[in-house]
Amino acid sequence: DPEPQFTLYNLCNGEKRGRIDLPLTILDKQGVTRRARVEMAALSRPPSTAGYTVAAVVHIGQSLDYTIATWELKEDHWTEIGSAADRVLDILFYQGSFHFLTSNEDLIRLVPEGLSFRMESYHVKFRSSKPIDDYYEAQETGYILRRYLVESTAGHLLFALKKTHCSKRTVDIK
Repeated sequence: DPEPQFTLYNLCNGEKRGRIDLPLTILDKQGVTRRARVEMAALSRPPSTAGYTVAAVVHIGQSLDYTIATWELKEDHWTEIGSAADRVLDILFYQGSFHFLTSNEDLIRLVPEGLSFRMESYHVKFRSSKPIDDYYEAQETGYILRRYLVESTAGHLLFALKKTHCSKRTVDIK
């Protein structure tokens, strides 16, 4: 069987620099190199610039645990930073840190610390014109909710909910 390959593509750039082949192994916290499967990843800056970091959610071996890891171009493996207790829905690089949104709507922030990162967790605060419970009740009446992190044009980190009726066919682009 051919080895699986994980690649990031810059869809706005047809150049070779827009393609990044990601490593297939991870250095875990015990210093052991193991196989890794990438579920999602984000870049700290465009791939055409030097010095970027990639943060990802990976599964180590056959595990379905959500492991948070980072990788830099000079390395041949991911480096384990920690684990998320819940499923990770999205990643965004915002104001110098990677942010991970979990299924129970917590944020995990990777804060640069020396040559590595430390994890900080906090809960999302809502400011909405509609009570958030209404959105979750809608999920029970034939709607699907998708959750995303986005940066507004004013430079704020936003938690976005996309509500789609199950009977409508939509294209969901991340």
